[in-house]
Amino acid sequence: MDLLQTMRTHDLEEVVAIYDPATGLLGYVVIHDTTRGPGIGGIRLVPYPDETTALLDGVRLAEAMSRKCALAGINAGGAKGVFIDHPGITDRPAMLRALGRYVESLAGRFYTSGDLGMTPADLAHVGETTRYVAVPDDQRLDLAGATADGVVQAMRAALQVAGRSGDLAGVRVAVQGLG
Repeated sequence: MDLLQTMRTHDLEEVVAIYDPATGLLGYVVIHDTTRGPGIGGIRLVPYPDETTALLDGVRLAEAMSRKCALAGINAGGAKGVFIDHPGITDRPAMLRALGRYVESLAGRFYTSGDLGMTPADLAHVGETTRYVAVPDDQRLDLAGATADGVVQAMRAALQVAGRSGDLAGVRVAVQGLG
């Protein structure tokens, strides 16, 4: 894959390839657009089959974050951290601290939080070495549950916009992008 061509095709501002041989950290930070403010987006740590798949997922997600920020009127742009979870990672906390050091080196161009494969405890390890990560005060916070609640609230609001009550009983819905 031609990285510069990918950056031109998707109008990316910055792609940082990250490899830390001491911890096995391997992946990318993709910054799509910082016109409205710093790039924001979560960190994914999943068993991508290869670097190209990870990079393209990061590109897609960073672009989506730019759109979400613009639609929400947030003074930020889109970015994403995508990292490959693999058996060579033997000390996860050390790998996460290394990740935090890379985030810190971006000097505020990338603010992050959790996404797939990351737990509140993982974010706390990242937060040991960077100030640019949102770490829940209560590490038992159920991020997946909070996301699910947000989806349910959005469905109720959509029904009300359509002139129906917010009662979901008997309503059929399709959820796109699950997982």
